[in-house]
Amino acid sequence: MSARAASLQALQRAVGRARIDVATRDGVSHLQRLYQQGCAKVRMPLIEPGQPLQFVLLNTAGGLTDGDIYEVDVDWGESSRAIVTTQAAERIYKSRGAPARVVNRLTVDDDAIAVWLPQETILFDRGRCDRLTEVSLKSSSAFVAMDSLVCGRKAMDERVRQGLWFDRWRVRIDGRLVFADALRLASDDDVDFQALLRQQAVAGGRQAAATGLVVGPTAPALRDHIRDALQKSDVLGGVSQVGAVTCWRFLATDGDTLRRASNQVFDALVSEAVVDNPFAGLVLPRVFRC
Repeated sequence: MSARAASLQALQRAVGRARIDVATRDGVSHLQRLYQQGCAKVRMPLIEPGQPLQFVLLNTAGGLTDGDIYEVDVDWGESSRAIVTTQAAERIYKSRGAPARVVNRLTVDDDAIAVWLPQETILFDRGRCDRLTEVSLKSSSAFVAMDSLVCGRKAMDERVRQGLWFDRWRVRIDGRLVFADALRLASDDDVDFQALLRQQAVAGGRQAAATGLVVGPTAPALRDHIRDALQKSDVLGGVSQVGAVTCWRFLATDGDTLRRASNQVFDALVSEAVVDNPFAGLVLPRVFRC
């Protein structure tokens, strides 16, 4: 074994695991089970009247790098309502070779309303991350997810020259796979990450991207509202409808532009103009305004 290999193995890695189970009693959603281990912590902030339960995930390691593991399991029980978000943007720091590994397992039972709303992930130069998000739904449940990636912070004049972003989504309704998506951006000493982003088929030089999903009976009705929101924002994006799944993705020049567009899309998602919209009246978590 080389001296370098030995030194890589000797460093301590961060491991975080969290589990949240939400149940309903007498028509009111409540926390049934909470488990947290290592650098993964969960907080329950005060919520405004009429709003669903809210859970805020924290990574006390301050970010992720090679060999780190971060796993989150959330179970929305029958007829429950809850929003899960993060305290701040997740950071993917410089790696020595191996990726950080993130796994999210989200289960939504009958008639439950689930919102998965993490803040942005920031990929730093030479950062490497492998992430998998698995969603299991019932045909009567409603689910919305909004997720975003920022390649370096514009205010700090940061640029990602090398790195890896491998992101996979799998969504199942009643056990049947209805949505699968994989995005892999990778560079090494011979390929400049910025050159990848400059390609028109990738990002056209833009440094931030967002992906969203809404699943449920009202997803088709929300499609046009989401499209209108994107057209009114300063981003390049589109919306697709496949059965009960509405998916959108857009590209932005920087994180600030991405955040403004994401807020506009959220406003469209919670529109009361859509009949029986399960997300009507929801408000952004306060952590988004900090």
